[in-house]
Amino acid sequence: MNTILKTAIAILFYCLLVFPFAMVASAQEEPPRSRYSVRSVFHLTAELPGEPAKMKRFATQEPIINNAGEVAKLAMAFQLDAPVEKHEKRFMVRQGNRSLEVFHQNGTGSIRYSDNDALDAERTAAQLPLAGEAIKKAESVLSENGLLPEGARLLGTRPYAFEQLDEKGEILDSGSSAIAVVYGFEIDNTFVRGPGAKAGVVFGENGKVIGCSLIWRQIKYEGEFSIISPMEAFENFKRIWPPEKDGETDIETNIYIEQVSTTYYARPGIYAQETLDPVYQFRGYYELKGKTNRGEVGEKEYFEILVPALEESDDAQLISTWGASRAFK
Repeated sequence: MNTILKTAIAILFYCLLVFPFAMVASAQEEPPRSRYSVRSVFHLTAELPGEPAKMKRFATQEPIINNAGEVAKLAMAFQLDAPVEKHEKRFMVRQGNRSLEVFHQNGTGSIRYSDNDALDAERTAAQLPLAGEAIKKAESVLSENGLLPEGARLLGTRPYAFEQLDEKGEILDSGSSAIAVVYGFEIDNTFVRGPGAKAGVVFGENGKVIGCSLIWRQIKYEGEFSIISPMEAFENFKRIWPPEKDGETDIETNIYIEQVSTTYYARPGIYAQETLDPVYQFRGYYELKGKTNRGEVGEKEYFEILVPALEESDDAQLISTWGASRAFK
């Protein structure tokens, strides 16, 4: 991404005057800098869902593992022979560069085993399991240790790929140092969004488990609650979008919403979350067009933004956003 585009995006998302990037000291004076305006144009190309007037809400429960004895048992499964440390929000077991971290605070849901040396390795692993074998092994590891709750759904596998470059940028070595099997979580046949809804196992050389995690909260059905309409959610989406900015030079932001749906959002598992609430999910892209005193602006970036769906919400707040991601395109 070039300097011009970075400047334009900074304008869009922080709605501040554009400050120039640091320049090499020179006897010449810098040219005068213009103030920029940003004008947003929304294009709703998605077919709005015919959503029900109500959706389910779920209360979070105690973590699956919440005492030192259970933590010690899980540590043994990963060949960790060290005492269990209890901290305010989590248990820790550490042996060398290997560790097990388990959050026990109500409303949290994070269990993570890490062999850090192996996970950080940048060398081709010998005898990595093939995808099908890795999936079978991962299901076994998670199930045997109570780390595959109801609602978990296989997403697939991905390699830990790496490249080592020399000073000239030429590739010295490349390959895969590990393979990960990844799970997501569903509620009512829809995948929960957010970093608090995933599980997985990472295999290194000779199929050794070098990473394992369950980032998920136990949940209990709380009831059905009224939600806002898709058009109300769209109006809140527009209000959440960074506001327009007055200035001398125009930059137009065209925002294209290609998908609108409902789902649920899970915060990172290390933070307490009392309920899993329904949200509207907006997916699409925006394009910046215009000129600055540094040249033309023009680029397309993808986004995914979640807007609260509950009617009882006091004020719509942007929950999360993923920029520059083409994964769903």
